Amino acid sequence: MAAQENLELKAGQRCLVIAPHPDDESIGMGGFLLQHPQDCDVLVLTDGQNNRPGDKEIVALRRQEFVNAMQKVGIKNFWQWDIPDSKVSKNLFKLLKLPFNDYAYVFVPSPYESHRDHRCIYPFLKFWLHFYKPKLATYEVGVPQLKANVTIDISDVAGKKKEVIEEYTTQVEQTDYTKMLGLNSYRGLRKNFAYAECFRVEDCSLLSKIFSHRQEKNSMVWTILGLKFKSKNKGNYSLKSKKRSPAKME
Repeated sequence: MAAQENLELKAGQRCLVIAPHPDDESIGMGGFLLQHPQDCDVLVLTDGQNNRPGDKEIVALRRQEFVNAMQKVGIKNFWQWDIPDSKVSKNLFKLLKLPFNDYAYVFVPSPYESHRDHRCIYPFLKFWLHFYKPKLATYEVGVPQLKANVTIDISDVAGKKKEVIEEYTTQVEQTDYTKMLGLNSYRGLRKNFAYAECFRVEDCSLLSKIFSHRQEKNSMVWTILGLKFKSKNKGNYSLKSKKRSPAKME
């Protein structure tokens, strides 16, 4: 596992938790929320219609479930947008309206998630948070993420987390998402915790990481956000993807 990072919050620091759908925040990091309710704001992006477009009843039900869950956790500041389910990738620029500099951490689902609404948020914010101060933290909803570097003991609130997930009655009736606590049990094994949540924390805010250059055989190579721009002659640029080594499962 990658080197352990520190996710302890200093006095006055706040976190923004971004969830694609109502219930993702509770399934993925309900334990952390229960331990830090006074420090977290929660935003749900979609209207919760699932595959039932035009069904205003399910939208109202899922909105109320979200309210109930946040009240059970003790979150004071939470809100929900009305992006249609499965359309998050087409609405990512709406995220730029958020006051990122008010937060020490921004939490999003990991890029290894199976749902496309989950996967698309991370790469978008990994780019844009270069221009803001918060660290980017990814959480697990249904898939263990690679290279997690923070493990948080949630044993003391695991039972309460189950109760919070159960507030999403419309979802639990279809699939018992309380069983996702099994992932938390598995994550606790290596630290000898009964239950744990794992995150990957990255510092994206340093502008010095965006632009670097080096001289290579009389050619200038500029690396910008993982892409290589190579010039042998002035005004003649080509774009090459930077090769990445295969990821390894923790």
